[in-house]
Amino acid sequence: MPATDRLAGPLQGTRTGGVVVKLKGLRALFAGGGKSLIGRIGTAVGRALGPDSVLIYALGLIVFFVLPYVILVPVLTIKGNKTEFAVFVLRLLLSFIFTLIGWVVTISALTRLSLEQAPVASPQPIPDAPRAEAAA
Repeated sequence: MPATDRLAGPLQGTRTGGVVVKLKGLRALFAGGGKSLIGRIGTAVGRALGPDSVLIYALGLIVFFVLPYVILVPVLTIKGNKTEFAVFVLRLLLSFIFTLIGWVVTISALTRLSLEQAPVASPQPIPDAPRAEAAA
C-alpha cells in the first residue's frame, strides 16, 4: 500500500475513493451483527415516533413555524415609509424570537425525554484496572 493511502493523526484509517473509513467505528456499529443493528434502529425509530415525542413535535411546530408564519405573511397597509419599515422590522424581530424560542423549547424537551427513556447501562468492570483489594 502506498504511503499516500494511509492517514495519520486523528483521522487514522484507510482512504477509499476520497472517503475516510474508520474501521473501529464500523466494527462498533456492527458489533452484535445485523440483527442487533436492526434492533437498535427499530428502538431509535420507536422512541422518535412515540406519543410523547410526537406531542413535542406538534407543539414545537406551532411555536417554531406557525406563529412566525402568521406574523410575517399578512399584508398590512400602513401609511408612511418610516412607520412601515419600523413595523416590518418589528415583525421580523418577533418572528425570529418565536423561532428561537420554539427551537430551544423543542430541543430541550426532546433531550429531557430521551434522558428519561434512555436505557441504563449496567456497570462492567474495567479489565485492566487494578483491584481495590490488591492496592491495600
